[in-house]
Amino acid sequence: NNQFTTEEGRTIRIPATLLISGMGLIEDVARCVTMDAKHAGHVLVQVGDTQDSVGGSHLLRVAADAPGSRALPVTDLDRGPRTALAVARAIAAGQVYAAHDCSEGGVLVAAAEMAFAGGIGLDLELDPVADSMAVACFSETPSRYLLEVCPNGLDALAQSLGDVSHRVIGTFTDACCLRAGTVDLSLDALYDAWSNGMRI
Repeated sequence: NNQFTTEEGRTIRIPATLLISGMGLIEDVARCVTMDAKHAGHVLVQVGDTQDSVGGSHLLRVAADAPGSRALPVTDLDRGPRTALAVARAIAAGQVYAAHDCSEGGVLVAAAEMAFAGGIGLDLELDPVADSMAVACFSETPSRYLLEVCPNGLDALAQSLGDVSHRVIGTFTDACCLRAGTVDLSLDALYDAWSNGMRI
């Protein structure tokens, strides 16, 4: 049963909706990881490819004329579970220090959350998607993950991930900021925008 009240005081309700929760068994709870970055010098690995579909995204909510396809992102029912299992395998093997889903807001938002949650800076290097950095940063393609990994553990990670697409997109640093191209923002400013909303 979902409802909310608008700023004008009007209550909007939807019909009762079935809620399905999914849970998984963890063989060793000590192998679980959180999403906050842990160590400067570690690298940030994106697992899964970014597509240019930005339909329904936060990007379009704030920039209706943003680049990218207006199609809704589609979950690949073969690739999605294989990617999740590969990431779980890497975590269970102790190869991952932090992990975060890359969904609402896209790669840039998820990476910023990891950085300011851990109080660790991040130098991010993204390649354009469909000739657009905005799509690379804010596309909400499903079945993607961000992993913090020790640089000397990249070969072992590649073995765990197998044929699942992945690449290094950044390095955690001692600086208290996130750098991406010409953007250089303090972690405090990012956390404030995340907590209180952007003032435009």
